[in-house]
Amino acid sequence: MPDQAPANIFISYGRRDASDFVDRLAADLTRAGFKVWRDAENLKAPHSWEDQIVTALKRSDAVVAVLTPHAVRSAANSSSPDDSVCLDELAFARFSPPPTPIVPILLQPCDPPFVIYRLNYIDFLGSQTDEVRYAANLEKLIAALRSLKSGQSASLRRARFEPLDFDLYLASKTRDYVGREWLVAELLQYLSGAPAPALLVVAEPGWGKTAFAAQLYRGNPDGRLLAAHFCRADRSDTTDADRFVDSLVAMVAARSADFALAAEAAADQEWPRKGRARAPCRHTLVIRRG
Repeated sequence: MPDQAPANIFISYGRRDASDFVDRLAADLTRAGFKVWRDAENLKAPHSWEDQIVTALKRSDAVVAVLTPHAVRSAANSSSPDDSVCLDELAFARFSPPPTPIVPILLQPCDPPFVIYRLNYIDFLGSQTDEVRYAANLEKLIAALRSLKSGQSASLRRARFEPLDFDLYLASKTRDYVGREWLVAELLQYLSGAPAPALLVVAEPGWGKTAFAAQLYRGNPDGRLLAAHFCRADRSDTTDADRFVDSLVAMVAARSADFALAAEAAADQEWPRKGRARAPCRHTLVIRRG
């Protein structure tokens, strides 16, 4: 029923490769009882487009993130001189208090941006040419958006492994973070040629190890960061050995289809669990070589 749905839905997308799809999606969501905001129809001159987007995000009950190569492009990883505006929209939704729920949908093959890659997505691949697939996925999307109204999480697809959420915690750790680009460069250079598979960074308390690791996590230099884990004294799930492994597996699986298939196959087999064993309280980053 329409009255069960969030009233305001913000659609974040890349105009270059998703405009036609979003035209149809916005019309279908409107027919389902949602009030949809998208830039092509709602941005008004002569007002600042940035101010209008911020206002729309603040008024939204949920953000639908349409994932395509143009939407997730980054100046660091493409020929474009600028990051996608969508990345800013999603970061604002995630970290501007209070955070706005985001429902990602994968329209074209691409790596989900790190700000939301922890979230499960609805797989819309092929939906632009397959009416049956589109209708089924639209139904999933509407159900997910309606579930948010009742305070439930948007259950989009079953996942054997679930990543832990560090985003809001790390946002506070990286606030006003500046400098140390040289350290990032040296770290990546070392890992590219190092014979050892791991590097341990050691420093006294208060030297900024967590802030540096958090900046790597959020910045994802050269797109090489695959997963991260942050131990917190106030969260027992972050020091649980099983959750440590599950979370890292889930994060890497979200970045690698081959790894995801291997992880699913391995999960079908019985493997020993350590029960309530605690993991070493260390921050862990998984970075792809080269």
